[in-house]
Amino acid sequence: MGRRKILMWDAAKYEIFIIGEQLRIQMTEDSQVKDRRYHLRKYRKCFIGREAVDWLLKRYHVQSREEAIRGLQILHENGLIHHVVDEHDFQDQHLFYRFAYDDNSYKLNKDLASFYRGVDIYRMLKFSANNVMRDFYHKGIHYKDAFYGSDAVDCVTAAEGFPDRDAIIKDFRDLLEKDIIKHVTDDYHFTYDRLIYEFNLDFQKPCLLHDVLDVKLKDKGRNVTRGDSDASRGWGSYRGRGGTRSSKGHDSLSSTNDPLDCEEPFELVGKVHLKGSKKAIDVPRDSLDSGMGASNDSNASNSPPDSGKEGDDNYSLASQSLEPRSVLIRPVTLEELEDPDAPIVKRFLQIQRDEIGFGFVLRGSSPCYVQAVDPLGPAAKAGMKVRQFISHINGDEVIRLNHKQVSHIIAKLDILNILILMQRSGDRIS
Repeated sequence: MGRRKILMWDAAKYEIFIIGEQLRIQMTEDSQVKDRRYHLRKYRKCFIGREAVDWLLKRYHVQSREEAIRGLQILHENGLIHHVVDEHDFQDQHLFYRFAYDDNSYKLNKDLASFYRGVDIYRMLKFSANNVMRDFYHKGIHYKDAFYGSDAVDCVTAAEGFPDRDAIIKDFRDLLEKDIIKHVTDDYHFTYDRLIYEFNLDFQKPCLLHDVLDVKLKDKGRNVTRGDSDASRGWGSYRGRGGTRSSKGHDSLSSTNDPLDCEEPFELVGKVHLKGSKKAIDVPRDSLDSGMGASNDSNASNSPPDSGKEGDDNYSLASQSLEPRSVLIRPVTLEELEDPDAPIVKRFLQIQRDEIGFGFVLRGSSPCYVQAVDPLGPAAKAGMKVRQFISHINGDEVIRLNHKQVSHIIAKLDILNILILMQRSGDRIS
């Protein structure tokens, strides 16, 4: 039938999503989620971090405050909850947080958007007056809570008042490709026909927040192995890693005793997309950097950068480095970026890794910035450009980290929801 089988990380993510949604329903029913005021401003449908921890202990979701904090932070990392103004991770304090479903911010995450589309459709079918979702017996097999494809499309179309039936069919096909629904015998893709389908996820299964810790623990070993594999393949497989390696395997932008410094040597080659080709080619690292760097000097890649500025980490500390010059016109400080009167624009980007990587290079030490972008890579397609500063990744603040620390975080991810900072047109500061 041509649909992909469910991936291991998909299964783990869906478990976390289901736990988060069950928690949202329970907290809403128990009046933990409600409109609140602070300094004359109203925040709709939010909860207080400290009160949520108290409630979780009272309802036996966890056994300690530490477990509650860890569990809610996992939900935060997966985009299910966030601070109302996105300034904090989850903390056991008097801070306002909100479920992503309650303010539609989940739509920034493609996996979460598909999951919640599945949740909404499940509820429409489950509580339909036409009994769309029911038990079926087919060739002696009992299928509980299944449905005909055509009946489901008609039900959703009527419930939403949606005139375009093709768009609804497309949504169902997306749910099947994401393994949220399936044909009962896996023989067909979704079509508008009297074929029997069922949900592949149990949205109503009983669960506690503590369960998310078990899911994360099972998935942790797989992520670590995968991250090590990405690091060992070097810049060619992960283009977003900050820092390049010399022939001795040391990072040319930082000291070798950095606790986040990977011990695997980087290959001195990179991969870029060829226009009109689906393949990536290996090119020498110095050629790649000089081709994507900011310098217009044709000899830039063959001569060491100016090291006259002591302590400037936009330049290499190694006298023979092939690192290109910084693309910044002048250094930019955290104070400038955080100044409320500065001509700074915030923008959200979502970037999904392809078979080569994310397609950008980071440099700088608090704040870090985009040094180069592969013009045919995922980052360029998402709208990333050089001289943009990285503020948040998947809701976590990273603007105070250096490029190696940010790259260490990115290396473990497949999808990046990035908040970038950039100057307004005509007010360039970098």
